Amino acid sequence: MDPAELRRGVDERITATLRACQVPADAVVPFPPHPGVIGPEPGPPGVERLRAGMRIDRLPPGTDLFGAAAELWRRGGCQVTETHTATGPALTGVDPQGYLLHLTAGPPAVLVVASPPLPHRNRGLGPGIAAGVILGPLGTCLSFTGNLDTSGGGSPLAVWLWLPFLLLIGGLLLIRPATRRFGAGLLIGGAVTGIVLSGICSSMMIA
Repeated sequence: MDPAELRRGVDERITATLRACQVPADAVVPFPPHPGVIGPEPGPPGVERLRAGMRIDRLPPGTDLFGAAAELWRRGGCQVTETHTATGPALTGVDPQGYLLHLTAGPPAVLVVASPPLPHRNRGLGPGIAAGVILGPLGTCLSFTGNLDTSGGGSPLAVWLWLPFLLLIGGLLLIRPATRRFGAGLLIGGAVTGIVLSGICSSMMIA
């Protein structure tokens, strides 16, 4: 599934629900929904749901919030149930496309919509560690051999020349969310293996 399409689906369902409940545009505030706190429960390991929420600070007089939302959701083919949670009465809908809709009465009322589950998009920690395990020793070996003079000696500090480059590459990868886990894995794998091997090489040169 295309995450951008799922995000549009979430936004469309929020907009349609607010319109059906006649909620003024200036009466809502974006609300960051935390899975398991308000709204649908977190998905199983390995999957995620794109979520968006709105806090409804004001309703027109006489508005039946649950009635209007339930009618709209049922017209769209949702299975609608009403429950009572720690935050008060709640209305939950599951539409045919797998979107979850959750409305709490408040005050303030909160509307949360979650997309159908999709695989985690960011799984780079393992590959990053594997790459670091390779690059750490490789950088150490290149620094070590490049530092040897004709007599077989050299500066023990020079075997650490690879470390700033690893930190630079890993730091740049940490900036972007899409590569953050890979960058963290690269730093972990490279630091553990490279530092151990560089320490051994430095000890050999000092001895």
